[in-house]
Amino acid sequence: MVDVSDIRLARINWTTYRIVCSVNIHRHRAVFFVWAERKVDLSKICAFFGHRDTPYSVELENRLEQTVRQLIAEGYDEFWCCEQGTFDWMARSLMLKLKKEFNYITICYICAYRCSASKFKWLEEHFDIIYPDEVAQCPPKSAILRRNRYIAENVDAVICYITHNSGGAYQAMQFATRKGKIIINLY
Repeated sequence: MVDVSDIRLARINWTTYRIVCSVNIHRHRAVFFVWAERKVDLSKICAFFGHRDTPYSVELENRLEQTVRQLIAEGYDEFWCCEQGTFDWMARSLMLKLKKEFNYITICYICAYRCSASKFKWLEEHFDIIYPDEVAQCPPKSAILRRNRYIAENVDAVICYITHNSGGAYQAMQFATRKGKIIINLY
């Protein structure tokens, strides 16, 4: 007799699952992995990219808020934030404000580097934290580029503030464009 002792569904990435079946056959444990495409719509995910030196303005902050509110109305419920400049700061503070109004949204902080225990504790109180393996295992000089590529591959839309054709934010936007993601440039 076959005893299926454990069947679980593990998310591999945002579009693929792996069904993990652990089966006891004549007192020997066998584990089977089965790939399955996503059958249900999990979350619509939006990320933010902007130049490190994005100039702060109330007008830009208002446009950012209007855009995020529109995406929430369209069903986006997960937002990925980073920490490399003014635009990232505006996006994070806006999302923390909107979380009070829309308590069902998820705000994820995507790490490029390991952080101190005190910073980690603060992040953990406010965000879900994602530190991708491919980012953690790469050299520090390429961590931001790898993190940005990871984001661009795994989101549905990107809100950005790109003013010139160079820099990490521009490269991330170009990569997201090649992957067919929705790009909203607030510049």
